[in-house]
Amino acid sequence: MEINVTSMSMKHLEQIAPILLTDFDDFWTLSTLALELRNPNTYYLVALEGEEIVGFGGIWQVLTEFHLNNIVVKKTKRNQGIGTILLQHFVVLAKEKGAESLTLEVNENNKYAIQLYQTAGFTTMGRRSKYYHHQEDAIIMTKFF
Repeated sequence: MEINVTSMSMKHLEQIAPILLTDFDDFWTLSTLALELRNPNTYYLVALEGEEIVGFGGIWQVLTEFHLNNIVVKKTKRNQGIGTILLQHFVVLAKEKGAESLTLEVNENNKYAIQLYQTAGFTTMGRRSKYYHHQEDAIIMTKFF
């Protein structure tokens, strides 16, 4: 499996649209992603296996602070290292743009993602109560550069 990562474009949204909710869980809407692509302070990437989009994600930039909005991997392609590949690309991108830190929220019950972030050098900074669906807490994690 060879994964290529590239900047997300409107063309990619056309490919994501029919599978957004079925293959990528309860995620942002297509219109939200389209708005994100128009924002000059965001960077979105897609992970491609051949021509198939198998994952994507995005970061926001506020001066020297960056926020990882999301990394999502197609359900049938999970646990194959795609999330790790995307995260590595976002860390490099943030550093290239002058980041002093990269922060994210992760569902307290998403043990695989928490482990991924810890392995990548993120540390727990706090918690947001009932952040996900007004039920589950988010763990706030940050990587400093």
